[in-house]
Amino acid sequence: MCGPSYIHFKLLLYAIKQIQFAAGFALTIVQGVVLRLIKPEVTRGE
Repeated sequence: MCGPSYIHFKLLLYAIKQIQFAAGFALTIVQGVVLRLIKPEVTRGE
């Protein structure tokens, strides 16, 4: 009973974790690019 469905459940949880990590990473990059586009003088001043 707890064979294939259990493995699929574990794989699904793993995939969700990977997607959440990738989404957070992409969001960080997008925020950095948007901030650079909005405030170019701030990044040049550093």
